[in-house]
Amino acid sequence: MKLSIATFCDRATIREGLLHILGAGVTNTMQALPGSLLLDLAILVTLDDRDVAGRHELEVLISGDDSNDVIGKVKAQWEIPEDLERSGLPFSTVPLSIPLNVYVLSKPGMYKAEIRLDGNAADVLQVLVRGLDAAEVASLDLVAAGPPIAESKSS
Repeated sequence: MKLSIATFCDRATIREGLLHILGAGVTNTMQALPGSLLLDLAILVTLDDRDVAGRHELEVLISGDDSNDVIGKVKAQWEIPEDLERSGLPFSTVPLSIPLNVYVLSKPGMYKAEIRLDGNAADVLQVLVRGLDAAEVASLDLVAAGPPIAESKSS
């Protein structure tokens, strides 16, 4: 079993066993703070013939880089049946999409996601979160809305 994909992204979804990723590889982001972390974590675990039958677990710990305080923890479990013939496994991957918007960040800085497979360290991802002040947030809202529409006058 190996961690094939682990990335911060704009959005990750799963459909029919496929992991769909939008904007993968985010390493820094700007957002209003305090506020929710506006990213998803896309993970793909690949199973192989050496994997033992039984229960397996993936754990993700979200924390600030400057402290060991855990902001959030996510666990996912799956089971490989004893009698499953490995060559006939219909889905030999475990796709995971973890929305991170449930975690509220209070300050800018480096944040990390520590990923463990069956209790063993698999990867550590980092993202730099930069804060926006109220004026910057307002200017982004204006850009997103587009230019003002000119009124047309009928005669």
